[in-house]
Amino acid sequence: MRFSRPPGRVWSSVNGGVLTFGTSDIQADADCLILPEKSGEVLPAGWKLGFIQLQLAETNWAYYKGRTEAEGAVFVDSGVAARSVAVCRDTSAEGLIWYTGAGVADSSKETLQSTALPWKVPMFYFGDSPRVEIPVEFFNAQTGARNVLEEAKVSMSFLTTLSIRDPKLRYRHLRHFYWGLTWHARRAADLGGSFVYPLLPGSGGNCTQVKSGAPKDPKHCALLTDESRMARCCNEVASLAGMHPVVRSAAKWAVFAGMK
Repeated sequence: MRFSRPPGRVWSSVNGGVLTFGTSDIQADADCLILPEKSGEVLPAGWKLGFIQLQLAETNWAYYKGRTEAEGAVFVDSGVAARSVAVCRDTSAEGLIWYTGAGVADSSKETLQSTALPWKVPMFYFGDSPRVEIPVEFFNAQTGARNVLEEAKVSMSFLTTLSIRDPKLRYRHLRHFYWGLTWHARRAADLGGSFVYPLLPGSGGNCTQVKSGAPKDPKHCALLTDESRMARCCNEVASLAGMHPVVRSAAKWAVFAGMK
């Protein structure tokens, strides 16, 4: 497995009253060759190769200020304070295991019928491109004024495995890597007087080298393939946190705990 597009470039843009944090596409390609233990061996139907991903943590906050001090300030936390669980499994729906961000056909390969060995598995790949949207204005309930976004920070970290499942639904993790993205922006004005949000130092992507075998943390290994609904779906966790953020408002300009 190798990165053809490692995590790296991140960007911010404002359109229609929304600040968007985005990134260039991230891609890791997998080439697999399954060899026989003896001559004439056949691999039965039901073997599957693919990717499984956990989100390990998320910081996600936005700080708003009134145009005057009397209009106050607001701190909106959709990250640690609002998320029901810290670690979740990145799937399209609750109860699923495999990560399919690149589409089902391109994210995994499966034996649908008995296959003679050796089997040169057609290349498949891991792909992701997280994006976050933050409103540029937020209503301050204490002052009755709409406060303007001053600063925002989003940081995500992930664990991704290349895994194989046999017909008896037993999993083995062949490779794994950790990666993450950070966006941190503060308000500025362009030459036309419009608000822009340039990214601050520390924004960007990172990833470890691809490592052989399973991750060392037994809790992470358990969540990767848990089928008891203990592993929550990241999309559901993020959606609920976004709909029910922890909001703190002040009647004057203020600096809030958690702005780091």
